[in-house]
Amino acid sequence: MNAMAQRDVIDRALVTLTTRAKCAQEAAARIDAKLLELPSHMAVSQEIFELVSLMTAHVSEAMTNLDASFDYTWGIFEFNASAASMPSASRIAVLAFAEQKIEACESMVKKALKMVDGEMDVWGNAIPHGANWGK
Repeated sequence: MNAMAQRDVIDRALVTLTTRAKCAQEAAARIDAKLLELPSHMAVSQEIFELVSLMTAHVSEAMTNLDASFDYTWGIFEFNASAASMPSASRIAVLAFAEQKIEACESMVKKALKMVDGEMDVWGNAIPHGANWGK
């Protein structure tokens, strides 16, 4: 694969990861909104509210930091002449690290959503709580 083809692959991967990062951020925001919209008779317990808020804040912070990291890293790739000599493996390693962070955040968002949905459904269904959450 020539250098241009490698760059195209890396650019496409970056776009995909950035999109996933934004989706994780948006999902975290939706969970926060969902918590605020719950009717009072379906109130989420304070412990769950605090835990989910902490989880979604972590996702938003991680994705914001990742965006800044992407901007910095890709700025170097674009404007620094020495970046042209940076091995593709190094560029791919940056993307692999980003993908790990995004996957961790996506997992955290799913767990938070499951916890909120469990609280909302407890009035009509038997939802496992406590140690069973997130499983």
